[in-house]
Amino acid sequence: MITVQKEHLTRQMDIIPLAALNTRVTIIGAGAIGSFTAFALAKMGYNDIHVFDFDTVSIENMNAQMFRFSDIGKSKVDSLKEIIKDFADTDITAQNKKYENEIFQDIVICAVDNMETRKDVYNAHKNMPYITRLFVDPRMAIEYAYIQAFDPNDKAQCDLYEKTLFTDDEAVQERCTNKSTIYTSQLIGATIAKIVKDITTKKKYINRIMWDIAGNDVMSVTSIG
Repeated sequence: MITVQKEHLTRQMDIIPLAALNTRVTIIGAGAIGSFTAFALAKMGYNDIHVFDFDTVSIENMNAQMFRFSDIGKSKVDSLKEIIKDFADTDITAQNKKYENEIFQDIVICAVDNMETRKDVYNAHKNMPYITRLFVDPRMAIEYAYIQAFDPNDKAQCDLYEKTLFTDDEAVQERCTNKSTIYTSQLIGATIAKIVKDITTKKKYINRIMWDIAGNDVMSVTSIG
């Protein structure tokens, strides 16, 4: 529970009241997007963060994920828990397991890297009134980002989102050397943190955003709330 003794939060209290920080946030996936999102939210003071991932840290994760070289071979969620404790003095709940159709309350961030799991998470949280109030789906390539955030109890928003749920076979398969950059994962993590701040403080929030910084294209943004 956050209290006013958390003096490191005093410079943001006008925009993020302490009461907002008690919201439960569940992040499924602790990779490039999930690790930086969890880190940002913890630094902001959110204190009920749950992260699911069954993977271990590998050398290939070092360029764009929030891990230390000393974490290689260790559980991603357990390593992330240690890092966030050191940097934000926050204890996240680390779930070292695969997502299996659990239903989570408040805010759900589906930071996974395949469409099958993304569909499973979405279907479990669709039409669950008074349980999940925001579903966030971020996706990335090396210099491309896409985020959709919406109320999974709103049929019109669900209909729009379902049009983006193509199959893994239909997805563009990038070369393994053309997958991720830290600046893209940090941009996405920071944007999700802003969305969470807005929804928990009852402000208008970004509903859909995409950008392609490889070609310096103008960002496309829509907002609701």
